[in-house]
Amino acid sequence: MRNRINITQVILLFSVFVMLISCQKQKAEWKGTIEEVNGVIFVKNPKEPMYGEEMISIVKYKIVK
Repeated sequence: MRNRINITQVILLFSVFVMLISCQKQKAEWKGTIEEVNGVIFVKNPKEPMYGEEMISIVKYKIVK
């Protein structure tokens, strides 16, 4: 019984540690610019995306009968 409690405590502490590490603030920042010329605001985005290529793409399909 004592051994089972120790294993449970180790698993719980490891889970908390993993959650703390994974929930830290993201380090990526937007690298575009915002300019105002004659009252008009221009937003210029960088040519390359911040996060690289898409890993997953969600597509909505419509079925017509």
